[in-house]
This record gives sequence, structure tokens and C-alpha cells, in this order.
Amino acid sequence: MDSGKASEREASQEAQQASEAREVRVGDQECPRCHKRFTASYWSGGIMVQARCLSCDLKWPRPDMV
Repeated sequence: MDSGKASEREASQEAQQASEAREVRVGDQECPRCHKRFTASYWSGGIMVQARCLSCDLKWPRPDMV
């Protein structure tokens, strides 16, 4: 019975680490094209993977650079 609780605890900890490793931030970047802050940026492990302007739909860095 204890092994079931231990595995649930481990699964919960892994899920928490995964959610901390990936996040979406809104309005933290400025679009280099239209200079608005209506943006969403995608982060993994504290490093920005990609940002997207929700106004003009520019994505940076370019997808082939990620």
C-alpha cells in the first residue's frame, strides 16, 4: 500500500517539475515589428524558446533558429 502512495508522490513531483520547466508569459516581450507588447512568449527551463506577437503575428526568433 505504501508503494502506491510513494509512486503517486513521485508522479506529482514530476508533474510539478515539468510545469515549472515550461511556461507561457504574456506581455513580457516587445514585438520588433510593431513595437506592441501584445505578445506571448514560450519558455522552457528558463530559456525563451519562441515569442509571438498577437497583433501582427510575427514570431521570433525564427523557427529555423530555435
